[in-house]
Amino acid sequence: MARIDPKQLNLTETVVKVDRVSKVVKGGKRFSLRAIVVVGDHNGHVGMGIGKAQETPDAIRKATEDGRKHLIEVPMDGATIPYAIRTHFSSSEVMLKPAAPGTGVIAGGAVRAVIEAAGIRDILTKSFGNGTLNTVNATIKALSELKNPEEEAARRNRSVADMIGKKAAARYAAARALSQIPVAEPERERSERPRRERSERRPNRGPRTERPPRSQSGHAPFAARAEEPKETGSSEKPPVAE
Repeated sequence: MARIDPKQLNLTETVVKVDRVSKVVKGGKRFSLRAIVVVGDHNGHVGMGIGKAQETPDAIRKATEDGRKHLIEVPMDGATIPYAIRTHFSSSEVMLKPAAPGTGVIAGGAVRAVIEAAGIRDILTKSFGNGTLNTVNATIKALSELKNPEEEAARRNRSVADMIGKKAAARYAAARALSQIPVAEPERERSERPRRERSERRPNRGPRTERPPRSQSGHAPFAARAEEPKETGSSEKPPVAE
């Protein structure tokens, strides 16, 4: 299988789980963090990576880089998979079945992360066994074992209906024909109201007056305050005549 270049794809990563693991050495136990990350472009490409480090961001970064190196291409029948498949990895087993349009993703946490990253929108799934890592690996293995019905039928000199059944072949042909129809973008309706001039949109408020600087408390500083005129009242004593 040819390696997929991740630089040509718009990939997004999803952190499935971060666990605290340990390694027994001569002096005792050495603890670290393990991150499981699923990478995909939501358009038929998905991968899974594992990273270990002392800090969580470093573990996620390593897992993302590992997932970008192990991408697979998933053959799709419109928004679902072409046929049902059931596979196992270690102690986990995963079953994937195609679904009608509008069904949605019927899956658990670990399987859902892989399915959504691959771009599958209608599918029925069932997982057996425990362990998030084994479940993710089983889902990736099931998607990697899927094959294009047309290519497989041509390789075996048989029809698509003989490979996946008449109903599935009819659904696959309809989905292929629908995907080849160009979708025209709807034109935006312009308003019939005449466009106002720039001077009419915002009234002229006149020149902007400069305000004295303010302190952090919101009051003008003492030096900028206007000095009030001193009142000259009758407090001054009249001159005394000699």
